[in-house]
Amino acid sequence: MRKLLLSSWLVYLTAGYCLLHQGEGNTAAEANTQLANKYISGLISNDQPGISGLDNPRQLSISEDGKRVFVVSGDDNALSIFARKKGGQLQFKQTFKNIDNPEFKLEGASGVIAFNNDELLVTTSFYDGAVSLFKKVDSGAYQFVHALSDNLTPHRVFKDPSPIGELDKLNVLGAWGMIKLDQQRFAVASYQSDAVSFFQIKNEQLLLDKAANDAVKGHRFSRPVAIQSLGDQATLDGLLVLGHEEAMLSVLHSEPSPRFRIAQVLNLKQYGCISPQALHRVNIANLVYVACTGSDHILVLSDLGREAGNKRLKVLQVLQAPSLKGISSLAFTSDGKKGYGAAESGRGIVVLSTGQTGHLEVNKTVLKTALFAISSLTLLNTNTLIVTAALQDSIITLDVSSLK
Repeated sequence: MRKLLLSSWLVYLTAGYCLLHQGEGNTAAEANTQLANKYISGLISNDQPGISGLDNPRQLSISEDGKRVFVVSGDDNALSIFARKKGGQLQFKQTFKNIDNPEFKLEGASGVIAFNNDELLVTTSFYDGAVSLFKKVDSGAYQFVHALSDNLTPHRVFKDPSPIGELDKLNVLGAWGMIKLDQQRFAVASYQSDAVSFFQIKNEQLLLDKAANDAVKGHRFSRPVAIQSLGDQATLDGLLVLGHEEAMLSVLHSEPSPRFRIAQVLNLKQYGCISPQALHRVNIANLVYVACTGSDHILVLSDLGREAGNKRLKVLQVLQAPSLKGISSLAFTSDGKKGYGAAESGRGIVVLSTGQTGHLEVNKTVLKTALFAISSLTLLNTNTLIVTAALQDSIITLDVSSLK
């Protein structure tokens, strides 16, 4: 075991670059290390002593007070919990792994959200096809409560050619995207089920929201991988569901009761969008961004409001650039003036901005040597970007205050 300090970790990452440029001496590697040191303010890796559960980190969630970080990992099949110390450093606290208890239902863990001031955590799993509940106990640690799953094996779901049919009762097979609707309700977008499923938390138990599910039953979401709200939690008036297979974007409007109805479906293929995977909405600007992972596009859409009915979303801009190839994660500041993109199939972080004309622009790509295979981007605030690096088994905190 070796403990990687920040500086030695960066030297390790640039070693390959140096070998490729032996004729240039150490100048290139040193320049890249200095650049990484400029932006990377903290990191933890799965191979550090005392750190566990970060083999292929997929997604993270930050507590409302910013003092805890919750991470799910797809190869460790784990939920890991960290304290965020003063200065932003992460301190490992606890992990739950499927290998320790298969009842956790964390095989291919794909998402995590905290509820009720972090008293409850809900996770999703891609291969277990499950949602799982964990709760905080008096000591401040978490314990497993229970999971909902149809208990179908990955082989049955993903390899067996016979139809699943009514065996898929929960509609969370291949669970991918998740969103909190309020402190008692959430929705899950599931690739293999080709569905969005709604759940409630009551008396520390997970329950299907039958009324909400019945309202969207039968709609084909084109293998959904991302789900976002329209409006904030106080004024939630709809949902966006991004379908990966046929590049379909479904708009759901909320009803007076806790239900949603299909209001609009956009075919994004006509704009050159192939296999989209990332979706982000900037409320203050009424803009929606879609990253087309199978092509080199980001689409910018205007949200015209609920009163526009089945014409609520309108494509404003198709941004195309070689650096956008494979983009699978997006994050934007709350004012929409600055954004970041990353491709799990690529290297570095693409810096985006809204130009003087209001159109989205690509500024540059940074940290191409230090970071690769990024699985998620999360903005803690305007100056702090937290990255999960799937193949590096790491969580990296970036100071992006000087990025232009």
